[in-house]
Amino acid sequence: MDLSGTVIGPMKLPLLGPLDTRDFRSPVIHIMNLQATYRFKTFELFAGVKNILNFKPPSNSIARAFDPFDTGVEFGSDGQVISTPNNPNALSFDPSYVYYSNQGTNAFLGIRYHIK
Repeated sequence: MDLSGTVIGPMKLPLLGPLDTRDFRSPVIHIMNLQATYRFKTFELFAGVKNILNFKPPSNSIARAFDPFDTGVEFGSDGQVISTPNNPNALSFDPSYVYYSNQGTNAFLGIRYHIK
């Protein structure tokens, strides 16, 4: 059995402007993984689970993920995004806020064969 983990402290996150309602710091992240291995004479059987606690960043981590080409974004004469009824927080597509993988819990199974 192998239990491993990672703890990542809070990080400063980039906001897109004064109207961006997302938090400017990430929470403390704790990722735990578990793997079990059973050895035979020439091969091993292993199985495990990654991200047991199912940590995922919030769904708003990628600003305007539904509009990656900014087709619904209006820009002012200075090139800055302006607030509109369809975009009240004046955001454009931006994945830089993502601070950890968007994958949740994953299971795996495998075989290792040893050649001597």
